[in-house]
Amino acid sequence: IRRFAKAKEEYLHHIREEEQEQFVHAEKSLTPADVQHMKRVFESRKKIEKSGATVDKKIRLKSK
Repeated sequence: IRRFAKAKEEYLHHIREEEQEQFVHAEKSLTPADVQHMKRVFESRKKIEKSGATVDKKIRLKSK
């Protein structure tokens, strides 16, 4: 479980890094039309992917 917690932490760090650095940098190279298109595609894909997802009860880690 600790390994999964560490993997989750690393995954979330990666996502934050993309959102705060890489996407911001990439957006500077896109036209406003490109940005709007990408937002529409992202929102559409997000709805599709979330519709098929299931959420399981969270597991509590034992403290040391």
